[in-house]
Amino acid sequence: PSGVLVLEVALDSLRSWIKDLDPGDHGVILVFDQKGRFAYHPTLDLQGEFHDDAVPAPARQALAGGHGVETAAGTERAGVQLFAYAPVAGHGWGVVVAQPTATAYARGDSSLRLSLTTYGLIFLLNCALAYVILSILLRVKRAEESRSRLAAIVEGSDDAILGETLSGEIFTWNRGAERIFGYTEAEACGRSLDFLIPSEGG
Repeated sequence: PSGVLVLEVALDSLRSWIKDLDPGDHGVILVFDQKGRFAYHPTLDLQGEFHDDAVPAPARQALAGGHGVETAAGTERAGVQLFAYAPVAGHGWGVVVAQPTATAYARGDSSLRLSLTTYGLIFLLNCALAYVILSILLRVKRAEESRSRLAAIVEGSDDAILGETLSGEIFTWNRGAERIFGYTEAEACGRSLDFLIPSEGG
């Protein structure tokens, strides 16, 4: 009798402790003893006793020392269930947590949708940024090509073409100017345009 009393106290403590656990929406926690009998079931009134019933496959694997996660058909009402199972080390018991797959994966699906949306926005932002950078580079390249063509035209012209700063100093001087005025680019650049105007005495 004393052995039965100790067993009842242990089972009651176990059930009280498991009831405080939250297996999630529509989830259940099942505990099996070494013989595959229910030691805890949320809907069965075990009243301090073990209960014989059909042992589900995940429980058999847990009692055999295995642990893992798998899906299997549950009751017609529950549909496909996600089972996580593991042995109770040193006791030969097994614990199984069951939850409908729709509920179990709901949070994961929500997180996945959020992740996909975030990555999608980042991808679009990167595409827009790449387009802007490419447009800038193309404009710079076209401007450089235009400047190169213009420089080639100026340099190859027979006419005198020169550039003047706001302060009146020459900063560009082409070959046509060298031929007409007789000064090299090095001689003309940095000087005022006034030196090209003949003096009244000259």
